[in-house]
Amino acid sequence: FWSGVNLARALKKEHQGIEAQRLIVDLIARSRRVHGPDHPDTLWAEGVGEDITLRKFTIGNYAQMYDYQITGYSNDSQDEYTLFGPIDERVMEHQSSGRLMQPTNMEWVTKTTARIEDGMLDSGTPVIVRGLTG
Repeated sequence: FWSGVNLARALKKEHQGIEAQRLIVDLIARSRRVHGPDHPDTLWAEGVGEDITLRKFTIGNYAQMYDYQITGYSNDSQDEYTLFGPIDERVMEHQSSGRLMQPTNMEWVTKTTARIEDGMLDSGTPVIVRGLTG
């Protein structure tokens, strides 16, 4: 089980986000069935799953960059993201269980939009491509 979770993490780092997500979802389901939802292994796998499924979008230049969580598209043409953030160590705190925690004081976190060309996706983030013709 632990090797499978670590493999999912490695797949995400190697830009294979879809495969990583499929694997971690399967492992979480198996762990819930075998160990139960409150078992430390299940909670750890769920925390890793949250890391893997987080869709990050980075805005800024090399001197000052900010990561945001993509929550969806903000228009019908799907050329603009709705973002939540910025995400940093104040937002994404890892506990010993590996679960991600949101802070209790969220006034510095904002919801905004950005065009696709204004930033870059985190490596390994799955995307849907539409309208390509070959």
